[in-house]
Amino acid sequence: MQIKARVGINNGSYDDWKLFYDSYKVVRDKYIADEKVLRVSDNEASVIFEVRDLSGLTSLSKSQFVLDGEARLGIEVTLVQ
Repeated sequence: MQIKARVGINNGSYDDWKLFYDSYKVVRDKYIADEKVLRVSDNEASVIFEVRDLSGLTSLSKSQFVLDGEARLGIEVTLVQ
């Protein structure tokens, strides 16, 4: 299943978010494949990837590390059709 998401960054910049997002890439790569990250603006990114393990990806997304980082950066994720 392919996912495309818009990432809004309300308390930082794209570079701040990308540094955080890359910090758990090794773990994320266990659950997804063919990830593409695009900088849309200084406060927005687009991410497209294939889900390999939805349960694992959901657990990662709900982990305290990810929740704390997203809260700190004011991240708003919207799934795009």
